[in-house]
This record gives sequence, structure tokens and C-alpha cells, in this order.
Amino acid sequence: MDLVFKKLFKKGVSLKITILLLFSTIGILLILVLAYQLLFYSKKLAISSINSRVDGIALNIRNTIKDVSNTSFSTVNTLALLNDQDRVKFYTNFLKSYPNLYAIYTGYEDNSFYEFINLKVNKNLISSYSAKDIDRWLLIKIDGKDITKRELFFYDDNLNQTNYKIEPNSYLATKRPWFIEAINSKEAIKTEPYSFSHINSTGITYAKSIKGGKEVVAIDLLIEDYLNSFKNHVDINKTELYLFNSNKLILSSLSKNNNSFNDFIVNISDLKEYENTQIVEKDNNKFFIRIIKIDNNKQDIYLALIAEYKKILKPYNQEILWLLFVFILTGLITIPLILYFSRVISKPIYSLARQSKKIEKKDFSISKIDTSINEISLLSSAFSNMAKSIHDYQTSLEDKIFQRTKELYEKNKELGRLSITDKLTGLYNRLKLDSVLQTEFEKAIRYNEIFSVIIMDIDFFKSVNDNFGHQIGDDVLKESAKVLSSCIRTTDTLGRWGGEEFLIICPNSKHDDAIKLANRINIAIKEHTFSTYPKKITMSLGVASYSSNSKKAEDLVAFADIALYKAKQTGRDKVVGENDI
Repeated sequence: MDLVFKKLFKKGVSLKITILLLFSTIGILLILVLAYQLLFYSKKLAISSINSRVDGIALNIRNTIKDVSNTSFSTVNTLALLNDQDRVKFYTNFLKSYPNLYAIYTGYEDNSFYEFINLKVNKNLISSYSAKDIDRWLLIKIDGKDITKRELFFYDDNLNQTNYKIEPNSYLATKRPWFIEAINSKEAIKTEPYSFSHINSTGITYAKSIKGGKEVVAIDLLIEDYLNSFKNHVDINKTELYLFNSNKLILSSLSKNNNSFNDFIVNISDLKEYENTQIVEKDNNKFFIRIIKIDNNKQDIYLALIAEYKKILKPYNQEILWLLFVFILTGLITIPLILYFSRVISKPIYSLARQSKKIEKKDFSISKIDTSINEISLLSSAFSNMAKSIHDYQTSLEDKIFQRTKELYEKNKELGRLSITDKLTGLYNRLKLDSVLQTEFEKAIRYNEIFSVIIMDIDFFKSVNDNFGHQIGDDVLKESAKVLSSCIRTTDTLGRWGGEEFLIICPNSKHDDAIKLANRINIAIKEHTFSTYPKKITMSLGVASYSSNSKKAEDLVAFADIALYKAKQTGRDKVVGENDI
């Protein structure tokens, strides 16, 4: 291999080729590293997305269960205070107000039974009781003196009776679990979820003993709709959700069918193993599965998510391929730029070499090389000064040395100033802003001082360049910089952050003070008449302040940038603080 390189480069490699090879090698390495990282993190991002989705749904369901439980207990306690003659109207209003309530009923110690049912709560109720389409309410009465039959009264929406039936009865209220639990408890009770006998649905009963244990008032609540609010956020073609108890009874689900539940969840012996997302393989297909506990009661309630591995990863893989394509395309586009800049760098170097040959031949008529590269320009000046110094060595050598030293000092000083100054606006550049920001952040940590940053962006600046040209755009930037400078304190640091963005660092400035300054700037810009641009200019501004939660200086700029983005999103020409996000 060494022999091959020696033959290929026996005459040496030009600076152009060296630069091209250097940047090409760096580009290829970056592409390989990026590809590896993206492929590695696609799976991690998918799992993170699943975890976030399940945690969010679980939190909402927990809150829903808690709210429904509190409301149901309150409803039962309220029903326990009613007189018998109030119940029909009150039951109707309650069932109308709470669409998940299936029925309200009262059981008596002599097995009398009084139940009011909302027939519209489930489509199977109409057929189960052979009701008509106009029927909305059903009243079932069982007289304790003759428990072999029950009376069915059907009503429409306005409580007009539409039908009446008498049917054989085998239902004994005193033998039901809800009646027994309520009689044995001083407070209202809540049953575990169970399947209702008349409809294909799961629910919970809340009940309370009244009148010294002679009666029990109760309500039935459907829980099959707990997951329905997430229909618009879950694609059941690739993701399925199941709400179930410790007996593997499905309480609610978002799925085409329950096959996945039967294939995976039913066969899991230890649900805790799936508290973190697991990848399970079945029939040569992979699935993401995560199970978390929702509610602790006599029977725990769990939420399970089952998602197809390939379908979940597909959008991430597509995004990775697109990013790699863009990165490679960008690399190819930059090759001509690399060649151009390599020529810009190498041309003055060759000229400099020719100038040095003159000195070798004792020709001191050295001309300065015209180049935009500061380092080479300085080197050319040094060659010229060296030639003159040798030529004038016999005359005022010390004066010449002093003069050249002074000139070099001034140029270095000017270079130092230029290194922290934006050429167009005369403001500080990003290098200086980063330095000041880090200094203020360290002071804030050490002395517990508060400081703020304001990041601002000229609204629709692109249209200024597109419609009036970049020269007018430059004028707008320069005049905007003057307006900003006139608004800030002497202790504030103003600089150009990039493009049409500016940044102000405000030491010893609270969030409210920074908001006021931002509003003054917003007004000042709008009121300013630009010399070459005929229209008004507005700015969107984002404000953030240091707090103990800030981990690094960049966090503060990131919060201000998010606030700026919010200002852009909500109409521009406004100030948004991080507290408004």
C-alpha cells in the first residue's frame, strides 16, 4: 500500500487536491457516522414515542377514572336523599346529564326492585328488551309481594308512556353482590368491573344502603368508552389499545378485533415484565408491547399497547433515508465550492513563493499580494516589509523596527476588533455574544444574579430582499441596529445573532423589565422611517430570563428562541416571554 501511494504521489500533491481529499474524507466519515447514529436511534425513538403515548393515555384514563368515581359516589349519595315521589324525574335528568350511566335502581329487603334504564346508552338494549325506536326510557318494577313477575314501562323522550309489558321474573335484588356489599357497608360502595347480562358491555355498579339497611340505591356505569376519546390519535391499523383487569377481562379497547389481546396479553403470566416496552416476535413478525397499571383496587386495571414493529419504524426509516439523501446531495453540491476556495487559497501562496524568489536573487522590489485572505495578506506584507528593511538596513534600522512593530500591533488590534464585530451592522458578532452570555451565566450562578436575553427577528425580511434587493435589505439591517442601540442601556450587550436576528443580553434585568424593553423596541421599530425602504418594519421578539433551573447558557437562548417562534406562529409583531409559552 505504501508503494502504491509513493507511485501515485511521487511528484507531490497540490494544495487543491489536498484540500479536496481532506474535505471529501471528512464528508464520507460524517455520512457514515450519521447513518449509523440514525439507524441506531430510530428504534430508540420509536420506543420513546410509544412510551410517551402510553404514559399520556394512562394519565388521562387515571384522571377519568378518578373523576368518574368521585361523580358516581356523589350521585349515589345524592340519590340516597331523595323521596320516592321525586325519583322518576330526577332519574331522567341524571341519565340525560351523564351519557355513560346505564341505569339507576333501588332494591328493597323484600326483593322489590325499581330500575330506570337509558335505552339509548347501548344499541343492544332496544333489541334486548324488544323496545321500539321511539322508546328512550324503561322503568322496571318488581313487587316484593309477587316476585315471579316484573312490569316494564316504556317512555319516549318526553316521558310519555309508549308501551307496557309483564314478564316472568327470576331476578332477586337481595342476592346480588351490589346489594349485599352495600348492606354490609356504612358508606357507598363500588363493585369491580363485570360484564352486564343484558348487553355486550362492561361496567361498574355504585350503591349505598339507605333507611337503615332496608333499601339500596345504585347506579350502573359503562366503562367501554374510556378509550373512545383517543380514536383520532390512534391508528388501529398499526397500534391497538386495551384496558383490562387482572382477570384479563377487556373493559375497553381500540382495535379491529381482540385477536392480538388473545395472542399476547392472555398468555402473559407476569405483567410487570412489560412495564417497559418489549419487542415480541410471533409468526416471523415483531411487535412492540407495553403494559402499565392504571388503577389499584380489589382488581388492578391495566392499559396495554400492541404495535407492529415494521409499521411503527417505517416513518422513522423513511426520514433517515431522506436525511441521508439530503446530506449526500449537500456534500456533492459543496465540491465545486471546495474547489473554488482551494484555488482562492492556493493562488496567493504561489504568488508569495514567486516573491520570495526575488529576495533570493537580491531583488527587493517586492509588491504586496492582493488577496482576501488575511493571513496570506499579512504574510505578503511581512515579505514586503522584510525586503524594505534589508534595503534600508544601513539607515535608521532601529526606527524601522519600531515603526514596523507599531504597525503590526495596530493591525493585530484591528484584527481583534474585527473578530468580534459584525461587518455589516457594526454590532457585536455571535462570537462576542457567546462570550458575554457565558460570562453573565457564570456570574448569575456565582452571585445569584438575574439576567435576561431578548432574541428578535425582523418579520418578513425575505420579502424585503426579494422585492427591493439585498442592498435595501442591508440598509434595513443597519438602521434596525441603530434603532436597537438607541433603546438599550449602556450595560446591555447588543449583537447580530445571524441573518435578520439580533440578541440583547441584559445584566441585572428581571423578566418583567426585559419584557418592557422588548415592547419598547417593538414600538420603536414600527415607528422608525427607513431611509431607503418605503414600508414599515416590524419585529417578533422572544424573552427568557435566568433561573435556577437553567443548566447552561445555551438553555436560556433556546427558551428565548422558543418564545420567538411562538411570537412568529401567533401573528408576528409581538413580544412573547418564556412564561407565555
